[in-house]
Amino acid sequence: MGDIILVLFIALGILIVIFLVLREMVCWYWKINDIVSLLKSIEAKLSINYNQSREILAHDYKKEPINSNTNNYTGTTIETESDLMKKYGITYEDDKYIYKTYKYDVLENAINYAKLCEERERSKY
Repeated sequence: MGDIILVLFIALGILIVIFLVLREMVCWYWKINDIVSLLKSIEAKLSINYNQSREILAHDYKKEPINSNTNNYTGTTIETESDLMKKYGITYEDDKYIYKTYKYDVLENAINYAKLCEERERSKY
């Protein structure tokens, strides 16, 4: 009885070693290890970019002008982002710009849609 258990443990050990060797060969053949390391590097780079973009968005753009207060070529005043937000009724909550019931990640998109809605309203009358 003791010999059978010993033989079973040895056979189980050999099967585990064979499985691990075959698994490594399959991973090498299909380049799975290379793919995993590439995906990890992509994830790290995306994480860095995401964190940088969140820092930029966290900066208070609502109070800063888009360029400067005066256009050098025409002499006209350029509206700041906060002025445009007030003009079109756009709010900023939870990292989103909100216009009516729509939420935008980028303020420019919200402003463009607000301008489009305003043009549609003017063309009705």
